[in-house]
Amino acid sequence: MNRPCAAAMWPFCQMTLTTCPDYQLAGCSKSEAEQCIMMAAKIISPVVESSYTAGYNWCIEQVKSSQYMELAHSLDIDKAIGFLKQKDFQQVGVV
Repeated sequence: MNRPCAAAMWPFCQMTLTTCPDYQLAGCSKSEAEQCIMMAAKIISPVVESSYTAGYNWCIEQVKSSQYMELAHSLDIDKAIGFLKQKDFQQVGVV
């Protein structure tokens, strides 16, 4: 499967979040916006990179450079919880 480059996907993700009425974050509370971002990270992670983990790391980096940079820690914790659910204890230590 030919995966798109993460850098090429980011403008599409930004456009979707800013133009799609169902996903506009401007009118949302901070917690709703954070939930939307966390859900979007889970959805696009396997698409933007060669693996889910690499894609999720890319999402975390993008969030760190946005106005929601404090959310990056929550994404890291969410990633660690995912590794725990998979019983991949070695990866948990890396997070």
